[in-house]
Amino acid sequence: MVRRGMSSSVEIRTADWKYIEPSDGSRMVSWGPEIEPGNDPAPQLYDMRTSPSERENVAHRYPGILARLKSYLISEKSGR
Repeated sequence: MVRRGMSSSVEIRTADWKYIEPSDGSRMVSWGPEIEPGNDPAPQLYDMRTSPSERENVAHRYPGILARLKSYLISEKSGR
């Protein structure tokens, strides 16, 4: 599933993984309570089986999965 997050970033979610594309937006929302919208200048990859609360970015450990999800997201955004 591809969806737009609270910020300008876009994410893709499978049963086991969540990829959030890099974004240079604010780390905290400015219009309400302290909420982290998921903005980060680095790609984010979370193993939802071991970190459902998205606390550990494992992008550096799984470059193949990161590349596959990034490619799929690019394809979906371009409408292909």
